[in-house]
Amino acid sequence: MKKINTLALFSGGGGLDLGFSVADFNIILSSDIDPYSCKTLEQNQTRKPYLIKHPVLCEDVRNISYKSLRNVTGKVDIDFIIGGPPCQAFSVFGRRKGLKDPRGNLVYEYSRLIKEIKPEAFLLENVTGLKTIDNGALYQNLLDTLSIKGMYTIFAHEYEVAEFGVPQFRRRVFFIGTKSSNIVSEMKPTHSFQDSLFNSMKPFNTVMPTLSNL
Repeated sequence: MKKINTLALFSGGGGLDLGFSVADFNIILSSDIDPYSCKTLEQNQTRKPYLIKHPVLCEDVRNISYKSLRNVTGKVDIDFIIGGPPCQAFSVFGRRKGLKDPRGNLVYEYSRLIKEIKPEAFLLENVTGLKTIDNGALYQNLLDTLSIKGMYTIFAHEYEVAEFGVPQFRRRVFFIGTKSSNIVSEMKPTHSFQDSLFNSMKPFNTVMPTLSNL
């Protein structure tokens, strides 16, 4: 079975890169503007069998084009794109300036590259606070923009990551765009508070057992 060649944008320390690598996606290039994050991405390569060696592009996304990417990756097709653009402009813990914050506009750099590359599908992750900026106008505009004039069907799912085994309460929204006619259904939680004898889900993970073997 052909592996899915995946471009990772706004990689940071490699959270999405790691998850998709474990799921057997083929990360062909990771990119971030922060040099310390880029160094982390480079040093973690091959530390596990699924963390394959690949180029890390330390660059401002506004300077990245499909042409510049192909100069690094060669003629390898990009099937899938993942990325979590900076969330500070939308987070309820920040000033929530939205597009008035330069970092807020980087979500549109992500959509620009999708339009240039035309992958089969993509995933964009961000804070749920994005949904309420300008009374939801930004959220709706982003849905429309990511569809690239109907090229992609967009699914937006909101998750509390603690309900999937992460030892932290953190809500996130995931935008998934696909050219196919397949429906991307919402995932079912696997973890919860154990407040009932009839609860069939696993208990929430906590920090102590997660970090105890490090």
